[in-house]
Amino acid sequence: MSRPAFLNSLVIGIAIIILIMLFKPTEAIIQDYNCSDFDSQADAQREFEKYNYDIHGLDRDKNGIPCSSLPR
Repeated sequence: MSRPAFLNSLVIGIAIIILIMLFKPTEAIIQDYNCSDFDSQADAQREFEKYNYDIHGLDRDKNGIPCSSLPR
């Protein structure tokens, strides 16, 4: 005996929701960093360069050098 069409749609919808929850886009799970999270400016620079914009707000003076107060 086959399931009604609405039940098939419901099962497919639930499966899609579960897959979306399991495989979130990377941007949604990015950890937020502050300058105090880094030991050096070079460490902050590496994190800063992973993205096309200052996602963490590490470059307050907008000179392209994040956490410039940290030791190199």
